[in-house]
Amino acid sequence: MLHLRQITKRFGPQTVLQGIDLDLGPGEFVSLLGPSGCGKTTLLRIVCGIESADLGQVLMQGQDITAWPASQRRFGVVFQSYALFPNMTALQNVCYGLSALPRREAAERAAEMLALVGLLDQAGKFPAQLSGGQQQRVALARALAPKPRLLLLDEPLSALDAQVRQELRAEIRALQQRLGITTLMVTHDQDEALAMSDRVVLLAKGQIAQQGAPRQLYQQPANALVAGFVGRMNWMDGQVIAEGRVRVGTTMLDADTRVYKTGSVVRVGVRPEAIRLLDGEGAMIRARVDALQFHGAVTQVQLRCDALGATLSLELPSGEAAGLTEGEVRGLRLPAAAVQLFDAPLSMRRAA
Repeated sequence: MLHLRQITKRFGPQTVLQGIDLDLGPGEFVSLLGPSGCGKTTLLRIVCGIESADLGQVLMQGQDITAWPASQRRFGVVFQSYALFPNMTALQNVCYGLSALPRREAAERAAEMLALVGLLDQAGKFPAQLSGGQQQRVALARALAPKPRLLLLDEPLSALDAQVRQELRAEIRALQQRLGITTLMVTHDQDEALAMSDRVVLLAKGQIAQQGAPRQLYQQPANALVAGFVGRMNWMDGQVIAEGRVRVGTTMLDADTRVYKTGSVVRVGVRPEAIRLLDGEGAMIRARVDALQFHGAVTQVQLRCDALGATLSLELPSGEAAGLTEGEVRGLRLPAAAVQLFDAPLSMRRAA
């Protein structure tokens, strides 16, 4: 559907994007994820036609549209700021992109789109009379009204509160699947990307660090950067002692060490939900409960583990955590499948 080939963009001496290759399949929902300054919004603007690449091509269904202005690309765009006209009603805002249609037909199409996003009863209201979530639904209806070939979403939910974000997240995904429209979304919110996408593309320093299904990026991160950005991770310093064994602090852990030689210094990562809390008596690894933070359905537990030389974080259902008290000592189990190894920073390797 959409093909990006060797997209490169520089602003003065700074290279913002370097040789980006990316394909979007028909009906696919792809998220560009990454920290601020990684180039994701610039890439979206190049796809849209607002920004031009210094090198590379943008192809739509095999046709080179690199030099086409945004107005010719027939892409629907939803911006973070909604960009609604304050002096127009919701219906008029949706009609705005339908100037090629007869007035009556445009009004019918706009009403159909407002009904699709559940706002037909708000058609006569101005943006200032609508909530943030309602404004974003109007912006989405306006983007979809001209039947675009591609839908582009530029951090569409970042200005909304948490509850509205969750509701709209599900609504947008359901609507995208219902219409079967190919969608490219920019976000810095990992939960948003994981929940909504068929595929997540993680950008770092202007390049693709990893791309794949959300579950793949979470469970099989390509490197420590990906592992640290997608989901939460407990980090420890370790050294491979033998095949299948890594030393962390004064403790030996089972792990998949096949890609590392004996003696290699590594970064050891364990997801919070992978840590198993046991009775402290007789446990090989023991830790002290330093803090408990209640978050409603879950409680975050901070553990000080001298044997591993680390402070660990894990999340428990609040019902299970109700019996824990700060200061008590519990046992830990770190299953081998949960222990992930990554290349250590160069400074660590030199020190070793």
